[in-house]
Amino acid sequence: MNRNRFIILFASLFLILSGCSKPEERPRDTTEFRAVVVSDLHYTENKGTVSTIVPLIRESRACYEALFREVLDQHPDVLIITGDNTNSGNADDVQALLAMLGQIRDAGISIVMTTGNHDFNNMLPVAYEEAYFPLFDIHSRDQSSLSFSVLKNGVLMLGMDDCTDSNNTGASFGKETMKWLKGQLKEAEENGWRVLFCSHHSVLSSAGGSYTIANQDLADTLKKGGVQLCLTGHQHSQHILTDGSLYEIISAMPLTGAHLYGTLVMNDTGIHYHTRSIDFEKYGSDELKIFIADAEQRSSESFRTTFTSMFEADGVKAEEMEDCLECAAILMQAQSEGKLGSQAETIKAHPGYERMLKALQPTNYGPWINSMMQHPSDSDHLDIH
Repeated sequence: MNRNRFIILFASLFLILSGCSKPEERPRDTTEFRAVVVSDLHYTENKGTVSTIVPLIRESRACYEALFREVLDQHPDVLIITGDNTNSGNADDVQALLAMLGQIRDAGISIVMTTGNHDFNNMLPVAYEEAYFPLFDIHSRDQSSLSFSVLKNGVLMLGMDDCTDSNNTGASFGKETMKWLKGQLKEAEENGWRVLFCSHHSVLSSAGGSYTIANQDLADTLKKGGVQLCLTGHQHSQHILTDGSLYEIISAMPLTGAHLYGTLVMNDTGIHYHTRSIDFEKYGSDELKIFIADAEQRSSESFRTTFTSMFEADGVKAEEMEDCLECAAILMQAQSEGKLGSQAETIKAHPGYERMLKALQPTNYGPWINSMMQHPSDSDHLDIH
């Protein structure tokens, strides 16, 4: 074999071997990224809407005017809202919310919003798309659902639609959406982008049923795709879950409890999340402050009435009732403030805990409390390095 033929053969072999090797991954982008995270706005213009569980709902406009003023002052890169954006998908509610969100976008803050089950009570998917999608700087769109992605500061945010595929009867992704999702994860890996998975229903919750996305391979798909954090909602209460390298923040409903929203920072030191209570004292009107004080009193009375009824239905005796009510109140307060982890042992040791838990099993509260108390954690902060 002469020298020229040897060089040609060697070059050909080198090209073949190079073609078979996996291309090098780009290093992760560490550009600082800041977001405000909120879920379950349940916005409504209808002041006739009365809820003993969510008394602030009739003052939705005043509450969210305060929140969005606070967001504008913080001026994050992105505002992320994980579903149930309005209380029923009513056209008047949607238009009023759009006007508020338009101010956020006009200030240069990107918006990522997922679908929620309440958004389709009085709204078809095509109308949802026409209303909300002009707010988004879409990087990629899943043609089989209302899922899309937004790229900002080296972070690919997946705004997932887990509601329309299941016709509003549960939470799931179709085959085409899962294919699109895997393609987005591959693109992120090839470009060194970080990924935030955003959906309304939970990825990791063990409560199942209407709480959890039904696709059994979803968590593994996300972990294999390098996803570290999921942002979800639906449960109206703050909770943080973990499964190996994958974390999930379930955001509380801002109209209830401690009126929480989250601040998220991603930078070269990792992922850092903290909750904050809406600063109604600074950003709310005097009328709203008076209403909130009155609503909190009425909410406490409603809580007692509702839980007394559930306990009586299970045969809780009169001498057990106060312990059950007190334990339930402590648990709900700890959960609303994101302090369940640090208070879990105290709650479990409470004399009313076991009887309370048994009485609530036939209700929606039972599976929800079981899920939280299996792996209780403080959900007001998260640091992933």
